[in-house]
Amino acid sequence: MTVETFSRLAYGPTDSAEQLVLQRALSILERRGEDAVILVNLLHGRHEIDLVIATQTATLVIEVKGYLQAVEGDINSRDWRTVATGERRSNAYAKIDSAHMDLKDALRAMTGADPGYAHAVVLLAYGMPMDRTCLSHRCKYRPNPRSACRCGCWLS
Repeated sequence: MTVETFSRLAYGPTDSAEQLVLQRALSILERRGEDAVILVNLLHGRHEIDLVIATQTATLVIEVKGYLQAVEGDINSRDWRTVATGERRSNAYAKIDSAHMDLKDALRAMTGADPGYAHAVVLLAYGMPMDRTCLSHRCKYRPNPRSACRCGCWLS
């Protein structure tokens, strides 16, 4: 089994959620004995893609999110919204869907052949927050739903 990892950054992902997902992916690939190539923080055109994982049978183009609060919106929404605060966030699905299609077009232009479709994935590294409950392992107490956790993670 060979897993080759390439990053445009000297030390790989700097975001803790991306680090967690990369470690899990490496662990899964090792356990399965699969060969793979992993690209970390790939810049392609106007897109930054968190992870591209290519094996013999599938390619995943992954946008990693470390949400600690519930968000709402759907795949067609221009923006998503944090439920607790109303803060707008970009639509992660639209971003990764556009990035994976642009990547497909670039591969087809370079090789002259249709590379097929990669799987566009929005991966929530810490699980899916369902309400105003903080998911941070650092925080065990928030006095009321409108205030920040003692560690401040509710605001992130």
